[in-house]
Parts: sequence; C-alpha cells; structure tokens
Amino acid sequence: MGAIPLTALWLRVRGQFMDAQTAYEYVERGGLMAGMRGRFPPEVALRVVRVLVEEGINVFEFTMNSEQALEAMQAAKREFGADVCAGMGTVLDTETAARVLDAGPD
Repeated sequence: MGAIPLTALWLRVRGQFMDAQTAYEYVERGGLMAGMRGRFPPEVALRVVRVLVEEGINVFEFTMNSEQALEAMQAAKREFGADVCAGMGTVLDTETAARVLDAGPD
C-alpha cells in the first residue's frame, strides 16, 4: 500500500479544515477506515457508526453512490461530532463535490 498524500485530504473539525497532521492522527488512532457504501439511510448509518465507534473505529467514508449518503454523513457528524472523522467518497463531478462540501464533511 502506498503513502497517502495528506495535503490532498479535505477534512474539517468543528467547522474548520483539519491540517494534514491532525488528519493523519485520526487515521493512525483508529487504525481502520470504515467504508459506508450501500443502503445506509441516516437511522441505519447511526446504528452502524455507533457500534464501530464503541469498538474504536472513528474514521468513516460514506460514498455518493449510496442511498441518502449526504444525510447519513450529516447524521453521523451531528451525533458524534469531533469524535469521528466523516468524509465522502465516489465524488465524480464538480456539482457533486460542491454538494458534498456544502454538507460539511471532515
């Protein structure tokens, strides 16, 4: 597995963009990143995220090709705040990227 260029990460904590070192620390502390792809409406996403957070996983990638991805990511951020790092993957165009950024990923 190759190195991840941390300067390319779009991560925010408490409304401010996260610096590369802080992003790295989230990933390092969690050890894993959970991919949230598929049928994860907000209520299901919250149950899954809750279990994973209890087990020490705190980095989540929701995917735009999933049902209600933006709403699920926002629900996770509201519920767990700075305890999780939640981002969005499978962003394939600029219009979608703008919607994702407006939704407040980390």
